[in-house]
Amino acid sequence: MGYKEDETEVLRISKQNWQALAWQLRKKKRQMVINKIKLDDQIIEDPNEIKGKFLQYYENLYKKKEGEDICEIERYLEGNGNEELSEEEKISLNEPVTADEVRDAIKKLKPGKTPGPDGLSQKYYKSLEEQLTPVLCNVINNILQGGEMPDSWREAHITLIPKMDSDTQNIKNYRPISLLNNDYKIFAGIMANRLKKYLKRTIQKDQAGFLPGRQIKDNVRHVVNIIEYLDLKTDIPAALIFIDAEKAFDNVSWQFLLKCMERAGIRGPFLEGIRAIYSDQKARLIINSNLTDPFTITKGTRQGCPLS
Repeated sequence: MGYKEDETEVLRISKQNWQALAWQLRKKKRQMVINKIKLDDQIIEDPNEIKGKFLQYYENLYKKKEGEDICEIERYLEGNGNEELSEEEKISLNEPVTADEVRDAIKKLKPGKTPGPDGLSQKYYKSLEEQLTPVLCNVINNILQGGEMPDSWREAHITLIPKMDSDTQNIKNYRPISLLNNDYKIFAGIMANRLKKYLKRTIQKDQAGFLPGRQIKDNVRHVVNIIEYLDLKTDIPAALIFIDAEKAFDNVSWQFLLKCMERAGIRGPFLEGIRAIYSDQKARLIINSNLTDPFTITKGTRQGCPLS
């Protein structure tokens, strides 16, 4: 009798958990639905028109600015460029990719992430790691030697995540996350792992995030220290200014990015790999579970890419 009661209680708790999970999923799905947007004081509710307006906005956002002057970029970098990598570091960056690097990148693929346009999840690559590793290794090394990058690596589906506590009727208040194919993520992950070894030295310590051994909480601590100091030194006039670059990921100039790397002394196969990524990209937006027509991207780095 006690066993049946325990079993009933377990089933009851399981049912409650599933109901809670289903409620959370329904809530999340409702939050992702874009029922209406506001443009020029006009409310738009037609689904096709909403999709068209988002497509138009992101086509313009990812379009390279007219009149970008390569000479002006070079002049700027002459006065502001960082120190070059050492000869040993340059050689290390340009060494052929090894099978161990590919296996490590596969292991780092995170579970539960939505796959890219080809629909192949991280589980596919982890299950077939031994079979896929030599193939991926050959493909990556071919790209680094100037070979053609697969067209599927240039594609992305962009899902739009509303920013917290923002007006969701404003198109600007969505964060575009690129859903990329996992074989591309393996390639980009290897490139990122090689590069980040040297970034800590070449990027000033004021850049607290996105580098090994640095965390954004360090800057929070700096702010608290400043406030506590000024609380004691009330005679010192001071102001703290916080600046947020609008659409920072999406406005990076590819020419500027490549010139920065050249300025740091990065040449050869590694630079060819970066150039292959930032040369020709296409994407589709996911709006209310529907895909828009594809559009061309000519600037910006993709949120969701290990290299970004």
